[in-house]
Amino acid sequence: MKNLLNQSMVYAIGFIVSRLQVFLLLPILVVKLSPSDYGAYETLSSLLILVNTLTVFNFDSGLSSLFQQQKLPHEKQELASTGFFFVLGWAILIGLVGYFYGAELGVFLLKDSSLNYKTLAQKSIFVGCIQGVSFYLNVCLRQKFQAIKYNILVTVQTLPTLLFIFFYSRFQMLSLQLIFNILIAVNFFALALAICLNLDLLKMRFIKHFLRSLLAVALPLLPFSFFAWGISLFDRIVISQLLGLDQVAIYSFANRISTIGSALQGPFQIAWPPYALKKMSKGFEHKMFPKVLIYVLTAGGLFVVLMSFLSPYIYHLLAPENYFPSAKFVGILSFCTLLNTLYYFPIITFLHHKKTWASTISFFIGAIINVELNLILIPKIGIAGSVYANLAGYSGLLISSFYMSQKMQRIQYPFHKVIGLLLGTLFLAFLPILLG
Repeated sequence: MKNLLNQSMVYAIGFIVSRLQVFLLLPILVVKLSPSDYGAYETLSSLLILVNTLTVFNFDSGLSSLFQQQKLPHEKQELASTGFFFVLGWAILIGLVGYFYGAELGVFLLKDSSLNYKTLAQKSIFVGCIQGVSFYLNVCLRQKFQAIKYNILVTVQTLPTLLFIFFYSRFQMLSLQLIFNILIAVNFFALALAICLNLDLLKMRFIKHFLRSLLAVALPLLPFSFFAWGISLFDRIVISQLLGLDQVAIYSFANRISTIGSALQGPFQIAWPPYALKKMSKGFEHKMFPKVLIYVLTAGGLFVVLMSFLSPYIYHLLAPENYFPSAKFVGILSFCTLLNTLYYFPIITFLHHKKTWASTISFFIGAIINVELNLILIPKIGIAGSVYANLAGYSGLLISSFYMSQKMQRIQYPFHKVIGLLLGTLFLAFLPILLG
């Protein structure tokens, strides 16, 4: 447990900095932008993340799987370089498609044909491409155990954006166009820095057999990436189409507040897989995993309850009054974040037994539940439908993943205690809704 905590703390700095940027930007964006503009920002952010996922093409997973298997330094260089050149070329291609077709996509997503919104979709695609290449290079740093460089890169990717937006907001100059221009400039600089930090790996080498090896890992995981995006971000697009951008803004603000807990859970999610896989290879999983699960569930559950009851006060500090109705949903959305964290226990079994298809199936189940309920409930009960769709989707993800992992290898988790803690936490998260 001490080693796991130490590893989590190493990555906590960069992760907290990135989450801190999101949290500190919230009051600026919701105050300085109109609800429709903030809704457009959140909808385009969903597009940006999808493009980021497409750009990386799961080569981060391929690199993580294959890097330590290479015995010689030049083989590691060739593997990393091959992946980099593929991701870079793929990013350029996606960027070109976005340049020619991004305007039409922007009109569809935002239901607005004004020049202001049309060009924003193009810019969000460009930012997603740049961030995708930077993310791959960030994974390279983690493979070399360069935690300090990793944290430096994450800081450079986040803090300048916050500072520029804060500066322009003070002079009443902030606009959606300016925000995306800042994102493009900062991420270009971060990409240049990422390349410099990886010069020892990025040699001018493109090896075909390494490309085949990377694709062999990456391609089967692509459906998983799309389903993961669907379960977490597709709801913004549904809300924008059915209810309008103003409702996207109100729902997204609640979602952003609920993810404050990920600043604590994120470092665990980064540090846990390699640490757990190492312990599992030595047969320590039966003794250790149940204890860690209870610790994580207890700490995460306390945070969910805390967020559930503090959310009205957070709203009064950060948001205009028209955002207040969604405060009652923060507890449920925080509970969904906790369910996503608990998924990192069954995934260790999938990775250990080299059956990552099970991850794809569990995320497919969660995404189908989420998308279907969004389409059914949002027209009837508004953004509350998306909240309940998230709860059902993440519950389906967690139940199916634990079921399949236990079929592969039975670990004596205290499920009665786990279910009791989850139901108790969920009841307390629901209280603000029940009390009106």
